[in-house]
Amino acid sequence: MSLKLEWLLKKIKRNNIMNYSAAQEFLNGCTKEVLIDAYQNEYLEWKRTGVLPDGIIRDTYNILSEDDDEYVSINYVDKMFNERLAELFFFEHYTNFSKEDALQHMINGHKVSHRFFTNDEYIHMIAQNIFTEDGCDCGTVSEFFWTSKHTEEWQKNWRIFKI
Repeated sequence: MSLKLEWLLKKIKRNNIMNYSAAQEFLNGCTKEVLIDAYQNEYLEWKRTGVLPDGIIRDTYNILSEDDDEYVSINYVDKMFNERLAELFFFEHYTNFSKEDALQHMINGHKVSHRFFTNDEYIHMIAQNIFTEDGCDCGTVSEFFWTSKHTEEWQKNWRIFKI
């Protein structure tokens, strides 16, 4: 591969990442109310008529397709918009659990996190033991929850871990 072609491919990849990040940041900056309004007044109209009206979804598409050399599928914008909307509703219903709720979610196969954990930390259950994200065995449920995490600040503020 020539150096010029290699440079061009790196530039395209960098622009795509920057455009994606800008579009994601734009959607993340929208409030729940704005996104619900966009769903009702833009998304449903778009799906009914096949014509995307001006608004949040079109703005997201425009951010993604800023580089005229690259084609961006409108289906990609559809997916980004719906994932962000679902994420808002997911966190509304799946955050701030009690310790008992967190345990039940782990029994059901979910990874859980606590407000004291960093963004990439979580615990999960294998058999009867609790493990951290990096595979560290924290012992049995009884040892972890009722011995080391028994103080009041550990009784609430649990949530399902989101990657």
